[in-house]
Amino acid sequence: MSKPRVTTDEQDKALADWWWQLQQAGTVRGKAKELGISVHALYDAISRGLQQPTAGQRFKLREYRNVPRETAHIEPNEVV
Repeated sequence: MSKPRVTTDEQDKALADWWWQLQQAGTVRGKAKELGISVHALYDAISRGLQQPTAGQRFKLREYRNVPRETAHIEPNEVV
């Protein structure tokens, strides 16, 4: 004896529609190939479109923040 169905006909149709839309959406790699650009370039383009920093900009900001700054440092016992 088989298990009873857990979805209705309407749910089956909705799932089929969802699956079709998912298939039509493709992948990031497929979109990059379609446009003739790298995946990284596609992500950067998406970031620019969302008004967010690109990977290169984030890297530069992270490196800039990690650079120690030269500050005037006076030892407590030092006479000025």
